[in-house]
Order: sequence, then C-alpha cells, then structure tokens
Amino acid sequence: MSTIREVGQGGSTSTEYGIVLRADITRIYGTYWNLNGYWRGSLMTGSAPSQPILQDLINRTYLMSASYISPQSQWVAGVGRLYLPWAASLETIDGGYVGRKLSSKSVTGIFAGSTPDPTSWSYNPDGKIGGGFFNLHGGSFEGYRYSSTTGAGVNLIGWTVNRPFVFTENNFSFKHTFMLYHSMQIDKPTANSSSPAVGVGWVKACLHSACRSIRA
Repeated sequence: MSTIREVGQGGSTSTEYGIVLRADITRIYGTYWNLNGYWRGSLMTGSAPSQPILQDLINRTYLMSASYISPQSQWVAGVGRLYLPWAASLETIDGGYVGRKLSSKSVTGIFAGSTPDPTSWSYNPDGKIGGGFFNLHGGSFEGYRYSSTTGAGVNLIGWTVNRPFVFTENNFSFKHTFMLYHSMQIDKPTANSSSPAVGVGWVKACLHSACRSIRA
C-alpha cells in the first residue's frame, strides 16, 4: 500500500493497493495439472483523475498458466498467459496450446490466443496469433541435451491477416558449461494499402544471447 498526498492549492491524495502472486504448484489435488507463473495487480483510488503510468503497463507483462503434463498420457496442454514451452521466442500468448507426443522425443501441436504484452515489438491491442509446431528433443541435463522446434503461424489484427510467418528455435547444451541457442522468424507482413508491398524478411535472428531484427 502506498499513499501520495499533494498539499497546497489544488492538492490531492491518491492511494494504491498492490498485490503480487507467485505460483509453482504441481499435481493440483492429485491430478496432473500444474500452476506456474507470477501476477502483479493494483487498485488506485484518489481525489483527482489519474493518468496511466508505466506501472500499469508493467502489470500487464505477467505470466500465469495452468498446464497438463502426465507421464501416462500422450497429450499435453496449457492455458493462461504463457509462452509456448517449445518456442519461447514467440510472443506472449493469452490463450493456450494442445500437443500430442509422437514418441518420447517428439511432440506436435497447435497454439492460439491474443498477444497482450505491451512491451512486444509488434504489440497491437487487437493482436491475435495462432499456428502449429513440431518439436524434437533428447538427451539429459547431466550430459548433452538438444531441442529443435519448427512451425508456422499467422498474426492477426482483429480478424484480418497481418503477418503469416514460419519459425524455428533450437538449443544445444552440454552439462552446465556450454549452451548454443538460435531462434528465427521469417514473415511477410501485409503492407498498408497506401504503401508499397513489403517483401519477405527475417523478423528475428538470435545466436547465443545476441538478437537483431532484419527486414529484407
């Protein structure tokens, strides 16, 4: 709780109540559903009209999702505000995913939802995203481990296609001493009707922790 009081002519008082929730809960009520993430929220009251502040945007960057992971089932799923587990380089999704294990080392599935993160480079309040993916993984954290994801999707503004894209995300690690990571998206944005058509380009290319955006 915080209170700000301005004295003098035209003075005002504002009070803000905030709460933070962090969750790392597994096997809820003996099921294979889990709850993970964090959430920040606030409620402000005052004697004068308030303007949006940076904290209001920060409060919207939380992640909180329920996931279903069972060693006895070929299906996996998640719902909430989340990253796609096999492709965290994609935008934050307010929605969910469903996947099916093809083997102990592969999974394929679909994802869909809105894109609520205002810090995202392509943020639009009417943004939506959906697509499919395939992941191949193996190894162990005690030795070498690899994971490779490829997929395709479409970004919408409202219900109008804005940016069809394909993506890939790969990482390779050896124990706790070495890790190689790479992610990339190739898209073709829909041009403004009054502007020349935009060519196909790389949206994001990352190697290790260095990222850059490229447009052809």
